[in-house]
Amino acid sequence: MAKTLRILLVDGIADRRELLKIVLDAAVDGCFVDVVGDPVRLGEVLGATDVTAIVATHPSPWLDGFELVERLQDGFPDVPVVLLVDEADESIASAALRLGLADLVVHDSSAPLRVRDAVARV
Repeated sequence: MAKTLRILLVDGIADRRELLKIVLDAAVDGCFVDVVGDPVRLGEVLGATDVTAIVATHPSPWLDGFELVERLQDGFPDVPVVLLVDEADESIASAALRLGLADLVVHDSSAPLRVRDAVARV
């Protein structure tokens, strides 16, 4: 039996969040995506949901992406985090390494597929 992936998708931008959810649902066998779009919902799920991987975005309209990653890692210490960024410069790559991210994906037209691939490696 295939492993069921439970993905926590944290993104404050509705259109991007829905596109990522559709791609992950369709492209990753045995995938269940739990969506978080605001800080209230994030507070509800932190540590209370069993997840296999987390996909988060930087920047977020309500929290810096790296602060978000730290909160997620506090709530889910053993869960790999994939961070989706608008652009990756040296400071972002350095912060990603420091935080021990599973992957850093630059948001462009192929980002949903690269996020899918990163999550599938979990």
